[in-house]
Amino acid sequence: VPVPVAKPAPAAKPAESTKLRRLGGKPLPLSLHVGDHQGGSRLVFGWPKTVAGQLTQGEGKATLAFERPARLDVKRANAALPAPLRPLVLAADKHSLRFTLPPGSQASLSQDGLKLVVDVSAAPPPPAVTKPVAVAPSPATPSHTAPPVAAATSPAPSPPPAAAPAATPGSLPSAAATAAITAGLIAARADEGKSGIDIGTTPTETNIGGSFGGGSGLRLIWSLAGDGLTLRFEWPQPVSAAVFRRGTGVWIVFDQEASLDLSRFQSQNLPVVTALDQVPVPGATAFHLGVWAGFNPQVSRAGNTWIIGLRNGPTHPDAPVQPRLEDANDGTDMLFPVLDPSQPIALTDADTDEQLVVIPLPELGQGVDTQVSIPDLRVLATNQGLVLRPISDGLSIRSEAQDVAISAPGGLLVSTEVDRRAVRAVAIGKHEALVDFPAWRGKHDSGDDLFKMRQSLQHAILDADQPSKTAARANLAKFYVANSLGAEALGVLAAIEKDDAEAFDDPQLRAIRAVAAEMMDRPASTRADLKDKIFDDVPDAVLWRAAAAADQQDWGAAVAGYEQAAARLNDYPAPIRRRLQLKFAEALLDNHPDDKDPQRDKKMAAARDESQSLVNSVMANDPIEAESD
Repeated sequence: VPVPVAKPAPAAKPAESTKLRRLGGKPLPLSLHVGDHQGGSRLVFGWPKTVAGQLTQGEGKATLAFERPARLDVKRANAALPAPLRPLVLAADKHSLRFTLPPGSQASLSQDGLKLVVDVSAAPPPPAVTKPVAVAPSPATPSHTAPPVAAATSPAPSPPPAAAPAATPGSLPSAAATAAITAGLIAARADEGKSGIDIGTTPTETNIGGSFGGGSGLRLIWSLAGDGLTLRFEWPQPVSAAVFRRGTGVWIVFDQEASLDLSRFQSQNLPVVTALDQVPVPGATAFHLGVWAGFNPQVSRAGNTWIIGLRNGPTHPDAPVQPRLEDANDGTDMLFPVLDPSQPIALTDADTDEQLVVIPLPELGQGVDTQVSIPDLRVLATNQGLVLRPISDGLSIRSEAQDVAISAPGGLLVSTEVDRRAVRAVAIGKHEALVDFPAWRGKHDSGDDLFKMRQSLQHAILDADQPSKTAARANLAKFYVANSLGAEALGVLAAIEKDDAEAFDDPQLRAIRAVAAEMMDRPASTRADLKDKIFDDVPDAVLWRAAAAADQQDWGAAVAGYEQAAARLNDYPAPIRRRLQLKFAEALLDNHPDDKDPQRDKKMAAARDESQSLVNSVMANDPIEAESD
């Protein structure tokens, strides 16, 4: 009897893909990297932010659509693309790219952080179909016994790859065609791989990179992995380094001289880094990188190799250096306690035409966490090393065995403790109050008024030119925070940081972010933004530090801050004032003096009275809120 053959299951219908939304706005820079992946080609499209994509394919073409418009150097992209995938065409609306799909190949799309990854590979061979085989029954075998198994037919031998036939339209390719397609893609990649880019993949990460060497034995290796770019500067001997971000660029400075031909790196059209140039500096090696907004350097070290990772988000030095002021014979000096600092290196920031003095340091993580300003100079925030911007003429900057000393004829303009406090206020200087809720809140008696004020501030942002946009956004953030809209304020501040990270050199902007974070129950962020010493004598900052401490049940710090700055509460709007009063009432009750303190009972009684006074104040104005809290 013939052996029954199961019919192949009907092909599954492709899932209906949701329609990709199309967002307007300025085209975003898009980079392309090409490499080998599991016998095919991998195209990695890098964006400065997360962008959704959608892939369609058919009739020998593949189209990758984006929700946002793209800006791509199509000529360079086609030069990097394997010949079987050309041409790559950017649509007129800049919302999609189209490239050739070789016969018998298929494309798939995945997302890896900020990257859209397209894999082009040979399509799977058609499933083998087992033919029915007639078998005569044995007379001795009952009809109800299990039927014999059908014999498998051997597939016909495949023709050699060179003679691979092209797949007919609508059909799956033969094994020979599959091999030829794969070989063609690999061969094309090999022909164009003379730039030295090596590509490796893992199931969870795409790594793209390359390397080259230069004079004095310096070797640069770069790799694209995760959400950013990593640069490895391999030196044959120990060197000191300085790394810092300024404006739209990142500086990397070493205290020994070498030269690199960067043309191969510059030709890669990499994401994150828009430009990489070596700046001539006698006796040193300096690189200036154009870097996407929001991406900052992370510094690490392995032997003589300095590793600079450019990652999305704020970064800080691991071992911040704190300057100190010391009285000298002819005035006041500023000292940075560091071991074996390099000699000062002078260079010019071409973006601002300002003179900078850079001092690379050998110890990993030694940098300046927060910018320091005094009338004579500015000390820039760095991830590694020291960077100074002289303001006054005649400054002396000396690197000694255990410190860097800065002095001026007659001393720096910091001479008494009163002046030192004034120096800390220089960074706050132009602000009459660090936090001015009444002025920021505006006058409104109804929800309609609030809406109109917010709309007016939003329109001001839309109408502002680029240099004025940060100030317009800051005004909206102030309005939000003064009206207890912490989440909205944080959203606006995040937009400022993305487009103008250096704006947060302004202590007031950091204070606004700290207040908004506390309103959203993020006390660690509040304390981080207000940890700088310039805030030590500023009542608003002390008060919000104390509120964050109370949130973290650090009762001692909360009470100390409250006692130092309680009077400032009187100037706060009632909703904000009452909220803080309840926090401090709890802190006063839960903060217990040392058991050995002879004044312990007296202090606890006073704390209870003060706590009750705060609660009474809130009850008098808003009994429902007080009772619920």
